[in-house]
Amino acid sequence: MTKAMVFSVSAVLALAVVLTSGAAAQPAAHVLPKVEKVTVNAPVTLTDNGDSWTLDNGIVKATVPKRDGNMSSLVYHGVEILTRGKYWEQTPAGTITAKVTIDPATNGGERAEVSVKGVNGRMDIETRVTLERGVSGF
Repeated sequence: MTKAMVFSVSAVLALAVVLTSGAAAQPAAHVLPKVEKVTVNAPVTLTDNGDSWTLDNGIVKATVPKRDGNMSSLVYHGVEILTRGKYWEQTPAGTITAKVTIDPATNGGERAEVSVKGVNGRMDIETRVTLERGVSGF
C-alpha cells in the first residue's frame, strides 16, 4: 500500500469517527417531537334534512343546501369553521336538480356524495360535495 492510500484511508476513518461521535453527543433537545396521528374510522353518514343534506365521517361534518349547493356549515373536529355562506363565484341557478350521487348506505359507509345542478339556458353549473371514511378533506 502506498503512503497516499494509507493517508486517504486514515483520513476517511478519522472523519467517520468524528461524525459518528458528534451525532451521539447532540443533546436530546434536538429530537423532533412525535405527533400522534388522530385516527377516526367512523363510517360516513348522509342525513336528508329536507332542504339540505348533512355528510359526516366523525372528522368533518358538512351541511349542503339543496337550493344552491353552497355549504351552510362545515364542522372540523367539533369546531364550526364557516362564518357565512356563498363561497362560490357561480352557483347553480334556474332549474335545480339536487340528488345523492353516492349513497354511503350502499358502500358500507366508505363514501358519500351529493350533487346540486342548475340549468338556466346560458350555462349548466353542478356542485358536488364528497366525503370519505377517515379523511379530513372533502
